[in-house]
Amino acid sequence: MSNSGIFGRTFLVLALAVASCADGQTLPGTDKHWSLKTEDTELELGVRGDAPVVLSLRAPGSSWNWIQDANSESLPAAIVRDGGRIGVSWKFIGAKYDGPNATLTLSFASTIPSLQVDSVWHAPRGRGPIEHSLTITNRSSDVLTLTSVPSLQLGRLQAPMDKYIESTQVRRGGSNAEVQGGILSQAVSNEWQANVPSNPPDGGNGDASAVVDAASQIPFLGIQVESSHGLYVGWKFSAVGQVSGSAKDGTLGLSVGLAKDFVTDLPPSAVFRVPTAFVGTYVGDQEAGSYSIYRYVMDSLLPKPGAGPYPTLAYNYYLDGGEPGTQDEAAVLSSAALAHELGFETFVADAMWFPESGDWRWEPARFPHGAAPIARYLHDHGMKFGLWMAWTHGSRSDSDTAMGFGRHPGWFTRPPKFQAGSLINWDAQIDVGNDDARAWIRRETARAVREYGIDYLKTDHSPIAVTSLAQQQHGRHSTDVSYWSTLGYYEVQESLLRKFPGIVLESCAGGGRIKDFGNIEHAHYVVGTDTLSALADRQSLYDTSVVFPPATIQLYTYERYFSEFADAPEPYLWRSGMLGAWQIDLTQSAKLTAIQKSQIKRATEVYRTWIRPVMADAHVYRILPRPDGSHWDGMFYWNRGIKRGTGFVFRPNSDRSGQFVYLAGLDPKAMYHVRGEDGAVAEAEMSGQDLTANGIFVHLPERFTSEIVYVEAVSNAESAAVR
Repeated sequence: MSNSGIFGRTFLVLALAVASCADGQTLPGTDKHWSLKTEDTELELGVRGDAPVVLSLRAPGSSWNWIQDANSESLPAAIVRDGGRIGVSWKFIGAKYDGPNATLTLSFASTIPSLQVDSVWHAPRGRGPIEHSLTITNRSSDVLTLTSVPSLQLGRLQAPMDKYIESTQVRRGGSNAEVQGGILSQAVSNEWQANVPSNPPDGGNGDASAVVDAASQIPFLGIQVESSHGLYVGWKFSAVGQVSGSAKDGTLGLSVGLAKDFVTDLPPSAVFRVPTAFVGTYVGDQEAGSYSIYRYVMDSLLPKPGAGPYPTLAYNYYLDGGEPGTQDEAAVLSSAALAHELGFETFVADAMWFPESGDWRWEPARFPHGAAPIARYLHDHGMKFGLWMAWTHGSRSDSDTAMGFGRHPGWFTRPPKFQAGSLINWDAQIDVGNDDARAWIRRETARAVREYGIDYLKTDHSPIAVTSLAQQQHGRHSTDVSYWSTLGYYEVQESLLRKFPGIVLESCAGGGRIKDFGNIEHAHYVVGTDTLSALADRQSLYDTSVVFPPATIQLYTYERYFSEFADAPEPYLWRSGMLGAWQIDLTQSAKLTAIQKSQIKRATEVYRTWIRPVMADAHVYRILPRPDGSHWDGMFYWNRGIKRGTGFVFRPNSDRSGQFVYLAGLDPKAMYHVRGEDGAVAEAEMSGQDLTANGIFVHLPERFTSEIVYVEAVSNAESAAVR
């Protein structure tokens, strides 16, 4: 087994940590308990019957305890050696609490076979959930085979069945949120069952499976009790896994972790890490629960954004001026100049700059000076330089500068299908679970960033393999491919973040197909959906913002590509992207009129001066139903710290020319200044009570139009308002 990269470092570091725990304070296990706490979640833990148990789970300030009986967490009950199944008997051997990092490690050992398990509980700083993971150390001289072990199992949660309880699941909507997205809600009763499959896309299986993957779910399950309080669980990993829930006799059972058919090998002295899951509680309605998760994502998971504002205003150059592969240096420089003129801060050269994907050179005939003139122009004008690089794509080329199948067939998930004349090798996937392939990618991505002057790197397609024929150093099984490939993907991202402090990473993955909490720990943006259309963008934002803050959700906009009417180059389209991290993708920039350019410039100004400051710490409210293209839809973001809010209201293909909109999250007794960007809302001062109970009337006489509503506390209404 290789000792390179995250795999070797993980084994070594965890082995040392285990030894430290075992050699440290040893405590009897029957009468000890420990407490962990975030601002939202309190958890009491103990050891009973030589197993870790959850004794109490509640939100600070709440009288409701979700635990009625001690909940035992699962330790491996059996293991396979030489093809035979062996029962495992565990003994508690010690506990160690790391106060500065709020981490408790409970250690258990078995004699036959010689194993150690560490149950690791961590309370992130600030708001949000408490995390749990397991590490399993093989102290024997044999290769052992592990089966699936839950990351978190809460089998006996007390449910207040005398109240209305509802569960929430979120579909990813990665390829097209119109048909693959949505929020799934159901009443929780004694017949309740919930299954949340979490599947990254398998890059080599073709379009049929990609549709299934795109409609997979974010590994999250929420439980809301009326509007008083709630609980949620989630998984901080991107491999194939699942979250499940059930109810019986007033008791809830929740489980989070790898797929049940998961199998992997554990060599002597190796350590296997069961991926991290989390459980969180909160007081209030579902929007309050979402805000708890937002702060967890922003404060504990998201890589530290580089210099400059977050989210950045991004301009993507891909189809504008012709099909990919036809653009040249002059066209890209012209597009970069337009991006600067319109007020964008980052220019992304998408999948159009290389001879073929997998051969990551600027195509010499079209770009004789490489990236240098483009990087120089952008940096001289205070802009970031972004680059599309689907680094798990292989190449036809046998050059040592390319990732060619002829030179490295053992790196590919399957024999590739190269399409003649295609710039992008969609069906030539490298498996980064292979140590040598991953090492090559680490070097090549670092070279591209350094040599081309890149500030922002966008991955695409699938950096995670699910099925693979690649040579593996980590096992001989098929069900563990996505586990090792996920770790490989994370290592490449972590390597870039270490080598280039301040770099910005975008995870596209063919749209939002890898939309999970492990991915957002390794990228600054996850894409909402791959249908770059007004309606799909709004649907994706509506769904995804249940668990991800809008600032992290990348929304693209193509003009007149998916709909001649809804996606005309007008504010209706731009504002659908401005709900999140907006990335404009012009396809016919030469046809923009002077008025349309001025509208885009106004949009970037509004985004910089009002929307982005509100979005930095926004509570999100769904003030109208999920967008469907026929009925009015809208969202309201309220930032309590700066006492400003943004309402987004859209009239799609609706017969109604006006709509009452009821805001939320405001102080009923406070006064607010309200106005509309386009005058569709009468400027007024209104109380929070009026805005929530009586609402405001929005008048939009034309179909496919919209309004941005500015709301600001009267006490600071004369501050930097957008005028």
